[in-house]
This record gives sequence, structure tokens and C-alpha cells, in this order.
Amino acid sequence: MKLPLGVGVCILSSVFLTACGNQDDDEATASSSSSSSSSLVSGFSKHNGIYVNTDDFAFMLIDSSRTTHNLIVGDIAGKDVYLTTSGNVENNNTYISKGLTYSDTNKFISSSSTKMTAAFTDVAAILTGTFNDESIVYSFNKKGSNSKSLSQIAGTYTDSDTGTVWTIQSSGTLNMNGSCLVSAKLTRNDSYFNLTDIAASNCNDSSYDGEYSDGVLMTVNYKNHDYLASVMYNQHAIIWAHVAIN
Repeated sequence: MKLPLGVGVCILSSVFLTACGNQDDDEATASSSSSSSSSLVSGFSKHNGIYVNTDDFAFMLIDSSRTTHNLIVGDIAGKDVYLTTSGNVENNNTYISKGLTYSDTNKFISSSSTKMTAAFTDVAAILTGTFNDESIVYSFNKKGSNSKSLSQIAGTYTDSDTGTVWTIQSSGTLNMNGSCLVSAKLTRNDSYFNLTDIAASNCNDSSYDGEYSDGVLMTVNYKNHDYLASVMYNQHAIIWAHVAIN
């Protein structure tokens, strides 16, 4: 479940990509601190992995060992995404983030002061917080398996909604041809893939063009279909998308 956010608006023309060209002071502060790492507590790593909400078609990735964006939420049904800037593990079952970047089809907003709390059990997680005077509440179940292997996801797939074509090579490269031409390199990291060497070009909106400093890709299952889900970030834009692979 998610309660809606109330945020300022930057209107864009694309559904596949989200971005805004300008940042306010709070947003700039969040970007400059994005290299902060989470503190580690022995025993918390058992919670790292992919979580899903199959009712709302949303996923959450938690990885306390990442140097930034330890917690990422993609709400596919709601068409929005959340990336935490940094955070701390308070005990074996609780993660508290500081700093949040939020994006949907119309908005790109960052806050250096927003805190969110993720509480974990062995099989589930609840994410709560307040952003722009509105509550955020998500519930997730832990995925029973990791993302599919590179050999299993290699191929070409077309998003029936946007027409975006995804191509994953067995060598570990990703190419996306849609509102932008996107290229990236996949590297396996436990339950998911890190994306590096990310570049976007020939975008319908040129504010999306450029390099992206961080990205992830994973597989999630929804109503007996497997999907690729990807989020890519830089200080001015987020590219996020999904596509069915069976």
C-alpha cells in the first residue's frame, strides 16, 4: 500500500523517462552527499535482497553494502520511484535512511533531510516515512529467489506500452531504444545487477542526455510473468522502466 505524495511539479512529455533540469538548494545538498555509505551491523545483511508487493506491482531493493542508494523502491503501478541517499542500520532488523530522491512521470524532487524507516522480519518489510507533509507507507514480501542469471535474461524484449526495445547481450551489455538510446554494462551483485558505464543519447528531451552515475537491474515476478526492472540515476534525472520477458 502507498499513500500519495504531494510535491511540486515539473511537467515533461515522456512516460518512459523522468527528469527536471534545475535543482533547489535542498536537492543540491542531497546530491553532494550521495557518496555517504550506510553503517553496517552484524546480522542485518540477511535482510538484503529484493522485496515485492504483488497487489500494487511494486518492488524494493535493500543492500546495506552499497556506497549510495542502499534502498530503492520502484512502484510500477503508481509509476514512481524512490532512491534513498544514505542511511544507517540501527539494529539487526531496522534501516533508517537520510535523504530521498523521488521521481514520477511529472516530477523530480530531492530532499537531503527526509528520513524513512524500513522494518524487516525474515519474510517481509514495511517502509514508512513522511515527505512534503504526506505519509509514505509500503508493505513488501521478500522475494523467494534472486534475479534470473545473465544467460536467462539475455535477449531482445519490447515494452508493449511504450515501444521501447531492450537488448541484453550475453557479454553483459544493456541497450534500450525508446525515448532515449541507453547503453550500460551489467555486473552481478548477489540478488541483482549493478549498472555501470550508463549513457543516454538522442533523447526526445535533451535534458535526459548524458552519463548516469548509478543504476540497478533486477527481475521481479507479477501475476506469473517475469519482468526486467531498471532504475538509473544522475543528479538531474532518473531513467526507470520495466519490460515483460515471458
